Amino acid sequence: MVNTPASASATIDAHTDIILAAAEEIGYRVHVAWILGASTDSARLAAQSRLAAAAHRRIAVANARWGDPDRLPWAGSQERQGWLQSGGCEAVLPDLTERVARQVRGRPGTYAGMCEPDSGLTVITRQVIRSWLRRCEPLVEMVLEGGVDEQQEQEAQA
Repeated sequence: MVNTPASASATIDAHTDIILAAAEEIGYRVHVAWILGASTDSARLAAQSRLAAAAHRRIAVANARWGDPDRLPWAGSQERQGWLQSGGCEAVLPDLTERVARQVRGRPGTYAGMCEPDSGLTVITRQVIRSWLRRCEPLVEMVLEGGVDEQQEQEAQA
């Protein structure tokens, strides 16, 4: 799992062949989850990404923090049409309330760890995070497991 800022896409793309070959050699598949922002730049960069185009699975992720995903620039874009027509899929990253986001931003550890009683967060904040994590499960499954049964995927490719 690699998390990079959008500005790193050109650097990552320059190494697409190496990344794919290394993943294949160790028995992994490359899944790209491209987080879409509120600007048209994220849609353009997603469509231009060599790594996203070559990945085994690519997911355009609308960040609900920026509002209704159907109203983001991505929703009506030609980039979206091309992404979907070439086998890409979409998902939504649920919004985490700004109050809780401010409390956890920069905090060490995982979100799951922040749900523990000894995290230093209030019980209400822990419950908000726990609820958000549950709402994120479909996205996590899609990214980590491909979101479809391996057999179905092979049949679809045949």
